[in-house]
Amino acid sequence: MAKKNRNRGHVPQARKPVEIDPITTAQRDYVSAIHTNDITFGIGSAGTGKSYLAALLAMQYMTENKVDRIVIARPAVTAGGEDIGFLPGGITMKMDPYIRPIIDAFRTYWGATTIQDYIGRGDIEIVPLAFMRGRTFDDTFIIADEMQNATPENLLMLLTRFGVRSKMVITGDPIQSDVNGQSCFRMAERTLSNVPSIAFISFGENDVVRHETVKNILTAWPVAGVTNNGAGAITQAA
Repeated sequence: MAKKNRNRGHVPQARKPVEIDPITTAQRDYVSAIHTNDITFGIGSAGTGKSYLAALLAMQYMTENKVDRIVIARPAVTAGGEDIGFLPGGITMKMDPYIRPIIDAFRTYWGATTIQDYIGRGDIEIVPLAFMRGRTFDDTFIIADEMQNATPENLLMLLTRFGVRSKMVITGDPIQSDVNGQSCFRMAERTLSNVPSIAFISFGENDVVRHETVKNILTAWPVAGVTNNGAGAITQAA
């Protein structure tokens, strides 16, 4: 299918080109995988840059007119189990606390006014995972964040939303799940690892780029049924 002609002259432009400089080997593999695959899973501990790099790549793709828009999705689940309905405002306002790390990453290059212009025009769309059912996303960079809180059924629904000329990045940290049940990441890697144009990149405590103390906490903190092997992967007990 031919790539459609785009006219984004009405959209505020980034203040400068988006540059991406991965630090660790896993980060470099992650960025490369996103460029070369349709769907990329970034799985691993907090502070490894999974969401930040996905956000920068989404900005880069939209700034360079490789996609028309960015969609940010995540399960609307909190540690206390509340539904987003208890929060004030419309969907975008309700989802703001959930997707704030992505918005903060956007502010690396875009000002608050530019981001709000993009959201107002629909060039950045914020969608609770459950609200994606029945839709197809063409010419879109989709970031599905904190997906450790999704069920395998949720994940399958998300994957089948994928459209032409799009990218999808699915991130999550299995040890920070706020829901009980089978890990959607285990299901995905077991069933999709040999599917063309789907990549799985794992991060470990050696890839943590936050404060050194965060790395030490992740190394020391015991989590039942989860082993951090220190070499770029998180494995869960069967």
